[in-house]
Amino acid sequence: MLRPMLTLGLILAAAPVLAAETDPLEGKRHAKQLFQVDPRSPAILTGQPTLSLSDAKIYRATQPVMIKSERVLGSALRTTDFNDSGLFPNKDTDEVEWVRERLVVDFPDGSNVMTIAFVHPTAPRDAMVELVGAIGKAYLDEVVFEAKIQRQKPRDILAASYRDLDEEIKRKTDTYDALLRDMPSVRLPEMAAKVGLLKDQIGRLQAEKLSAERELLGRRIEIKQRDLSAKQKAERLTTLIADYGAYTSQLDKQVAALTKEVLELSEDNSGAAERAEQIETLKKVRNQIAEKIEQWNVELKTPDTVRPFHGVEFHDPSEKDDAKRAMLRTS
Repeated sequence: MLRPMLTLGLILAAAPVLAAETDPLEGKRHAKQLFQVDPRSPAILTGQPTLSLSDAKIYRATQPVMIKSERVLGSALRTTDFNDSGLFPNKDTDEVEWVRERLVVDFPDGSNVMTIAFVHPTAPRDAMVELVGAIGKAYLDEVVFEAKIQRQKPRDILAASYRDLDEEIKRKTDTYDALLRDMPSVRLPEMAAKVGLLKDQIGRLQAEKLSAERELLGRRIEIKQRDLSAKQKAERLTTLIADYGAYTSQLDKQVAALTKEVLELSEDNSGAAERAEQIETLKKVRNQIAEKIEQWNVELKTPDTVRPFHGVEFHDPSEKDDAKRAMLRTS
């Protein structure tokens, strides 16, 4: 019985030692900076962060590669002058490779806190701290912010399409209005006044519909962002869309009736109805693009996936040993 208990005791006694060995910085002189990371990204339409376990592993394996890349380390060494810092052994040193060999990038305990550390037994303290700060800044500039810029590109493309489509709608509307003004019957004073009133009514109804569409878009985004279950969101969106559909359908019928009356007042209405239909189709497409742009804007407003936790720290185990020896001498 004594032998198994002794074996168990040895295992338990060795456990702290084994745990300590998993920390690559334990007992080493180093400068480090912590970053809070969130590898998840909100999905378009749902706004809910999505990430699988395999994605998380890939993310944690990818960050050290990018941080130790020529692009990040080269940027850090270019933007900060280390020539007179005493950091490098000599002028012929391959600085990027030298730093890379002494750089530690780790996610302690598989957490969402990332450590960037530079380890060296004798390098100047200030230079080590400055180097880690420069690497952290280069990582944010060259990797994190660059990724955010890439995420903005689809939104920018949609915005350009929206502007082009809006200009086309304005051109077609001007042509359509000119066509209505030039119709023979409209030239008669008594008919022109009536057509003008009808067009004013059509304009007001169209403006009212556009306002309703914008309000719907805002309320849809608001519902998606609220702290509700998926079922509650679906129910509220269904009710909202149904109410909006009934309201805009009524507006469409009124516009159609007024447009028909305008056309009937004109002797030559060839092409007018077709042009009006084209304009309405383009407006629907424009509104769909506007909704997509708003969805991208909501996603792009989410916090950055990587944020510095605090400034650079410096750790020197020998300083702790000196302090312990001093305490022993005074006791």
